[in-house]
Amino acid sequence: MLLLSTADPVTEIAFDSGFNSLRSFYRVFKKEYGMTPNEFRRSLLEGMPKNESAR
Repeated sequence: MLLLSTADPVTEIAFDSGFNSLRSFYRVFKKEYGMTPNEFRRSLLEGMPKNESAR
């Protein structure tokens, strides 16, 4: 998943994933995962050890 494997902005990931609008990406993502892409990324990074999240 690009949100985990890159530091690319969510906007870039949305368009690279084939979405024509950021709004559509957020709507589909939130329906699937129950949170926004930014919240998802933040929650996973907070759970990582400090030396892992710096990558």
